[in-house]
Amino acid sequence: MIEGVLSKDSGLYGNKLTVAIPPDLQQPAPGAYATLEEFDTTINAISGKKKAPYVGMISCKTKKMTFGVDYHYVPDGSNATAQTTAPCK
Repeated sequence: MIEGVLSKDSGLYGNKLTVAIPPDLQQPAPGAYATLEEFDTTINAISGKKKAPYVGMISCKTKKMTFGVDYHYVPDGSNATAQTTAPCK
């Protein structure tokens, strides 16, 4: 398990989760770089003494939530992005 930091963001998303992959998982042996095949995350439902949700919705006018991801790769420093939507429930 690797812990990330959930913080406020601007624009389309409102929140962002930053996860740093430890160097020994990126490069398990000298000259060999691992491939990230799956990224599964769980955000705890409540935080603090007031038991407020970490992430919540005020409304869902479009009936869809938008999710995005920005990847920053080692060793070449390249970047990639992806975006998807899920229905609001």
